[in-house]
Amino acid sequence: MTIAWPLAIGACVTMGLIQLRVGLRRRPGAANLLFALNAFVVAVYAVCEMALACADSPAEYLTWLRWLDIMAAMQVVTLAAFVRVFFGTGRKWLAFLAPGLSCAALIADFMPEPKLVYLHLTGIKKIPTFGGATYTDADGLENPWNAVFYLGVFLLLVFVVDASVTLWRRGAHRRAAVIGGTITLFVLAGGTQAALVDEEILRTPYLLSFAYLAILVAMGIELSDDVLNTAQLASDLRENEKRMALATDAANLGIWIRDLERNEIWATDKWRALFGFTKLERIDFYGFLQKLHPEDRETVRRTLAKAVASDDHYETDLPTNAAITAPAKAAMSRVNKTKSAFTRCVTRPPPC
Repeated sequence: MTIAWPLAIGACVTMGLIQLRVGLRRRPGAANLLFALNAFVVAVYAVCEMALACADSPAEYLTWLRWLDIMAAMQVVTLAAFVRVFFGTGRKWLAFLAPGLSCAALIADFMPEPKLVYLHLTGIKKIPTFGGATYTDADGLENPWNAVFYLGVFLLLVFVVDASVTLWRRGAHRRAAVIGGTITLFVLAGGTQAALVDEEILRTPYLLSFAYLAILVAMGIELSDDVLNTAQLASDLRENEKRMALATDAANLGIWIRDLERNEIWATDKWRALFGFTKLERIDFYGFLQKLHPEDRETVRRTLAKAVASDDHYETDLPTNAAITAPAKAAMSRVNKTKSAFTRCVTRPPPC
């Protein structure tokens, strides 16, 4: 039994570190970072479970039981946050109420008396289990305030089911079934086991960390699929860029995309050559305007502002720059209309 906990701790830390690295490098990486936080919480929870099972005095037992309660509440918080972010579904009030109740129940643990699980601890004893190992069990008067914590866990399950059903209806059947089903099954199983231990009906150590480990595995599988899909999309994008470059070169066109939020311009090599930019030079809108004839800059600025304000495809003639090879015609369209984040432009040099 004591060997199983270190193995679970190692697995949780390993998965957490992997997703932490992914989350720090990926945008957006909130789901990966929440997974990492959840994995580290499970690892600490497993440490507390193991220490609780090996406690040698009532005071030591209560200390580790308090930390176990804190980590259990953190599990409710991080699971609710992960599901809300990763699924993008579920009722917000449930996502806040479930962790709120679980954390509110911890008030009892920070008072001199009573504690969350026990109003009064009468004693502890060592109980033999399989393999010749023993674990520490406690006897005491139960605290009815503990029901508030389990109400929070129940509302977490309601939230997860609600979010999973909504996600299923949106067509993400696998994600809803794998993550939603696993969380529901193992939180229910782990919570039942902990409740039976609290009620002294089941004489075993707390084993919730192993239920949480199964949940982490399910969440990790889906996150890994997301990373693999992103890598495949990046590969497809690079291939499409190569094809686009061949097509635009053959048609003697230059293409650029302006990021309005970052004030950056991405452009093909052909467009860069048309305006005198190097292949690696960073381009912003001000730098682009400086490449134009001074008499043309205000006209171009107003023309592109109309393209940004337009909801549809926008096509116009731009001034011909006598100083450099400049565009004669530009066709523009806005991307991400709700935030007006990007504009795309196709540029053709004037005929000789």
